Amino acid sequence: MSYGRKRQSPESWIMECLNDTERPEGTCTAFALVHMVGMTENEVHTVKIGNKAWNENELGAMFKHKAESYAQDLPGVQSFCLLAFYGISNSPGARHPWRVTGDTEFGGLATEGPHPQGQIQQSMRHTEVIVAGSFRQNATTFEVMLRYMEQQSRMTVRLTDQNEKLFDLLRSNFVSTLEMQQKLLGIEERKQLLGMAGPLLNAVTGENLFPASVEEQSIIAEVAEELTPERLHALQMALPQKTWAKVMPRLMKILEEKKAAQQSAQEVGESILERGLTPEQEVMGEGIPRNTNGTGTTH
Repeated sequence: MSYGRKRQSPESWIMECLNDTERPEGTCTAFALVHMVGMTENEVHTVKIGNKAWNENELGAMFKHKAESYAQDLPGVQSFCLLAFYGISNSPGARHPWRVTGDTEFGGLATEGPHPQGQIQQSMRHTEVIVAGSFRQNATTFEVMLRYMEQQSRMTVRLTDQNEKLFDLLRSNFVSTLEMQQKLLGIEERKQLLGMAGPLLNAVTGENLFPASVEEQSIIAEVAEELTPERLHALQMALPQKTWAKVMPRLMKILEEKKAAQQSAQEVGESILERGLTPEQEVMGEGIPRNTNGTGTTH
């Protein structure tokens, strides 16, 4: 994978040469394809333009085919060069080098002559095969790494999106569950309040408005015993207005009776303390004068 500037294709270069009409030599008259061996140019194919209207794509495809056919059995990467001629000049006015990959399969080294030049040629081919194999291995490794990185990147994006959706779903479910629990709690509290309101109404009105069991009667007694102004206000807010108008006098009576009982108990306690008796002595009747008849009254 190349990250440099975009390479110019042979077709694009041929089109520039055909459209170049400002050269002093004249217009483009011929193209030649040569194979580069060091600094030596070996001609492969030549095309004269003449009066024929050539198309750059047609010429480019033809020169590519010629170069690939020439290099198909040559080992490694082979260098070629396109030459453009203008006017009647025999010297090329423009050059376009490019490379073509030849035989990349290592089928063994070619046979060279038994002399120093053959040994040098064989050593060069051997070095070229080793270097080409190393570069090919590195290219394969980098390609695999890039594929793996792209795969991991796509997987990361997909998993991140799934996690965000799952988090939103869990948050929505949590909020819904919390709201449902609050609703159920409110319903349960209202059920408990209504369950206690029925027996309580029976008790304060003296009428059997709601069926009540023995257990409910005991609950009513406990509620009446623990009745306070604050709880009385809460009950007023929970009951309908018409029902509250009937219940309120009985509840106020319960509160008054409760207050009177507390005051009476307090007065009895103060009286006992004034006579110097303990509550046990008061119960046993030790504070009551006795007559000679052994009764608890005097005549």
